[in-house]
Amino acid sequence: MIDADWVMAQGDRLPDITAQLAINGVPIDLTDATVTFLMISINHAVQVEGYAEIVDAERGNVRYVWGEEDTLAVGDYVAEWEITFDSGKKQTLPTKRPFTIHIRESLRSYRSD
Repeated sequence: MIDADWVMAQGDRLPDITAQLAINGVPIDLTDATVTFLMISINHAVQVEGYAEIVDAERGNVRYVWGEEDTLAVGDYVAEWEITFDSGKKQTLPTKRPFTIHIRESLRSYRSD
């Protein structure tokens, strides 16, 4: 297991993953933009690629609501946010490195019901 920025149990869909998209502490204005959340395995297999909800465009606040199958595969992942501005230009955050996510095995998998 990597020392992950975000850890969840297998199959969990809460909490939503949220972020304030900013550069050097200055929020990016997301007015008229779309934001995609991308999460891939350390083997480069895409696990999640979906639209994020823009919660507060002027403050750069976004949220991704986990889908039913997004957290079923135990493992280590890297993730990032891709902004597409109305001009068609794209910007990916975080800029230094993708953030890391670990989906741990749920204890429910050990039950024998």
